[in-house]
Amino acid sequence: MSAFAVSRFSVAIYYIFIDRSFWREQLAVSQGLIRYRRQKNPSSRRYLLRRNIHRLEKGLSMRHRRPVFALDYIVETVEVYQRCIADSPPTPCDPILDWASDVLCEYFLTVTDHPTVLKARKLFDGFYNSDKGNQKTPVLYREREGAKHGISIDRLSQLSRARRSVRWYTNDRVPRSVIDSALEVASQAPSSCNRQPFRYLFFDEPDQVQVIAKLPRGTAGFAENIPCIAAVIGDLSNFSNSCDRHGIYIDTGLSVMGFLYALETENIGSCILNWPDVEQLERKMEDQLELQKHERLVMLIAIGVPDPEGQIPYSEKSSLDLLRTYNTPADIYKQTLNSDETNEKNASSAQK
Repeated sequence: MSAFAVSRFSVAIYYIFIDRSFWREQLAVSQGLIRYRRQKNPSSRRYLLRRNIHRLEKGLSMRHRRPVFALDYIVETVEVYQRCIADSPPTPCDPILDWASDVLCEYFLTVTDHPTVLKARKLFDGFYNSDKGNQKTPVLYREREGAKHGISIDRLSQLSRARRSVRWYTNDRVPRSVIDSALEVASQAPSSCNRQPFRYLFFDEPDQVQVIAKLPRGTAGFAENIPCIAAVIGDLSNFSNSCDRHGIYIDTGLSVMGFLYALETENIGSCILNWPDVEQLERKMEDQLELQKHERLVMLIAIGVPDPEGQIPYSEKSSLDLLRTYNTPADIYKQTLNSDETNEKNASSAQK
């Protein structure tokens, strides 16, 4: 590899003809873009609706709000809102659609007239049900309003130190109500343009758990002890551009950490299971989870009631001095690089 790592072109040649490690991700990104642009799937349309409504909310919340904005996507937003309404069975309450309608109402009441705005408003008025009940403006929090939690940094630090990766569990079944409550917490994690490009698959039937738990590397010796496992799936059909392909990993990571902390408050143990991109394992997992080509397995999570007799690695964490700098972003890297070079030179000299 070192002979090819001299330019973008040579690296591309290497990964085209010698190492095909990235082909699955490239296929998933391509399939996701195709699916996004077609917008034939109801779930894909919902992702686009959430993203665009979130963008409208950001525009409405600007301190110096522009008299007109969102001209490049307001018609698209109203059209996808209309399609989402057509996709949805009649229900007393659909939080996403209610939120979207409230934001759109506020938008049209706020912006000044413009041909594009008038076109979008006409579309919206043609199918919007103004008699749906109690109308409300979008929930735009002022700073600190609506965010009262009563949790101190000391309490949060205590939770973070208490939560460790648990690999030994009792035979007790993990209550699904607890999982659902933890997932409610996970759903509040920030994500790019509120897309939430992921879903959680839970398995708590022993036979299914064992098949999945034995696929990742790193579960040897304790896979048989896992009572429940979650597969977190990233959906690349949320994105209109391949430059956003890392969004599934970032947003999933943010969500999962909230999920793990929430489980910890209910005395439920968890352990992230490493999932490297190994083609043979990817094929098996794709079949087992019935994944689509635009979906990627991001991570697996073992879940269970901790065995009081089970031991847990202490796992000392890095000090703050190694984790952060202020206004000097390259200092630690340079120090580490110099240290590595010195060690290599010393080792080379010793060998001579």
